[in-house]
Order: sequence, then structure tokens, then C-alpha cells
Amino acid sequence: MSRWTDFKISFGKPGILSKDMKFLKFHDDFFTIESLKWNNINDLKSDEILTIIEFYEEFLLKFDEIYPEFKSKKSIQSLYKLENKYKFLRYLFPFHYILEDRLNFFKNLKIGIDFWNQKKFDGVLKHFKIIYDSILEIEKEKTYGQRYRKYKTMYSSPTRPVNDYVGGFSRDDLKNGNFNELINVVKNRTEDLNQFFQYREIIELFNENYKIKSYNRAFDNYLKAEYYRNKIQRSNLAYFGILEKEEKFKEKFAVVLLNLTNKIRRVVLDLGTKFTRLEIREIKEKCYVESKDLIVNVIKNMIKNHEIYAEYFSSSSAIAFNQQANIEEIDNLMKKYEQWEKGEKRKI
Repeated sequence: MSRWTDFKISFGKPGILSKDMKFLKFHDDFFTIESLKWNNINDLKSDEILTIIEFYEEFLLKFDEIYPEFKSKKSIQSLYKLENKYKFLRYLFPFHYILEDRLNFFKNLKIGIDFWNQKKFDGVLKHFKIIYDSILEIEKEKTYGQRYRKYKTMYSSPTRPVNDYVGGFSRDDLKNGNFNELINVVKNRTEDLNQFFQYREIIELFNENYKIKSYNRAFDNYLKAEYYRNKIQRSNLAYFGILEKEEKFKEKFAVVLLNLTNKIRRVVLDLGTKFTRLEIREIKEKCYVESKDLIVNVIKNMIKNHEIYAEYFSSSSAIAFNQQANIEEIDNLMKKYEQWEKGEKRKI
């Protein structure tokens, strides 16, 4: 008994057997050849994907030759009314949509690849995101996709067990080795592109704030930009052109950092001769620097390098000054400050 016997018996009604047999062969050929096509994917190469697109287009044409009724919406509705009479129809509707959706999937992939090679990253993200979102939906989906569910059936056959189909694919499809690698590349590039666009937007804000000397905002922009940058794969950092632009970005940030650090040091030196204890929030208010972490780091370095006589308490976010020592040594402390300032300016 062949693997199709049980399937054929269920369709063995007079008048439709020939079409059923064609569909069975068509169905078998499709998944056999598709598997070979997927196994030939070695990388995200435009010509490889084009071959797969041509394969899907060819099978859609074959499908329309066997079932020309699918070319018109009116005919499809007419066919749908016959579903209870002819069981094969419950397979044709979802299978036809699976073919169309897979073709659209690879068309979006091909366009995305071409845009990637041209470094048109907005276009890449637009088309890769369609793929990326559909894959996430497949991975999370626990019920049949609404598009197939409306045909009152679950797509299944002797060689294709019942699966959760969403956007033309099932979870089992994602287990295919080469196809899965392709999907992972799309996922990684999509995620990196999302980070890149966030990074690019923040860098523009940084440059605007740097230009108007809004250094607190520029400092915050820099930290956010670094966050997004660090989430991008290094190979894509170079491809996106980030590495070649980073030198100028860092030069500007050095100016921002020196400006803010200068404010903190001056205020801390002044307050060290006037108070015995202050909270960080009070120093923050007096030096007009918004980053608490930066203020704390500057204070810790000053204490470590004997540029102020004090002790920092992290538990209470406060600094205790040795006021008398700071008053007595203020001339030496100011000299150290001036030496530090000259050294930092030479670095810029």
C-alpha cells in the first residue's frame, strides 16, 4: 500500500478522481522539490532567492492550470460551497494560500537583500520586518492562523501532519537546517537595523545638543547611543558606516565630558572649604550637572588622587569633607586642578 492510499480512498468519488490524483502528485512534488531548494540556500544571495521565487511562481501556475477556478474570486466562492460534497476542497484553499504566502515571503526577502547590498537600510528594514514579524508570529502561535481557520479546516496530509500555519509557514518549517539559518540571518540583521536606526537618531540629537552647547543632554544622548551601538554585531558596525564616524563622535564627546567634569570639580573644591557634609543631590543642584553617576565618579577620582580631602558614603549618597584640611591646602588643591585641566585639554 502506497503512502497515498488512505488519502486517495477518502477522495475516491466519481468525477473528481482525476483532479484529486493531480493534486496528490502536485502536492508531493511541491514539498519534495521545495525541500531541495531550501537545502541549496548557502547564504543570503540574491540569485539563490530568485531561483526559489521562480520555483513558487512555477507551482502557482501549475496549480492554476489544474484548478483554473481559483483565478476568480467568484469561482472560489462557488468552490467553497461544494466543500462538504468534495473533501479535496478543504485542502486546496489553505494550500493555495500557503503557496501565495511563501512566494510573497521570498519576494520580500529578495527585495530586502538587494537593498542591503545597495546599503539602502530603510528599504531593508521595511521588507525584512515583514519577514521578521511573521516568523515571530509563527513561533508564538498556538492556534491555526486566522487566514486558514476561516476555511473550517486544518491543513494536513499524509506527508504534512497537522501544524500551526501562519503566513504560509509552520513551526516545522523553521526546523529545516538551511532555511532556519536563513531566518536567523534575517532576524539578526533586522534586530541590528532596529538598533542602528535608534543609534542614528540619537547621534543626530547629540550633534544638535552639542552645537547649542546643551552638554547635559548631549551627555545623555551619548550614553543612549552607546547602548544601541553595543547591541549591534561588530561586522554590521562596519557595514553601517558607524566605525568610520566614531572618531569625530568621540572627539565631540570628549569636549562634553570635559565641560561637565570641570563644573563638578570647581564646585566640589569650593564646597569643600565651606561645608563638612553634603548629599550628592545638593552638589547636583549647585553644579548644574544632571548625571548623578558622573558626579559620583568625579568625586571618587578626586578623593583617590588627593585632589580633595573627603570621604564618599555610597549608602547615603553623601560626601563628608575635611573642611579644615581643604582650607589649609586650597592653594595646592587649586594647582592640582589647573594641572588636571591643562592635561585634559591637551587630549582633545
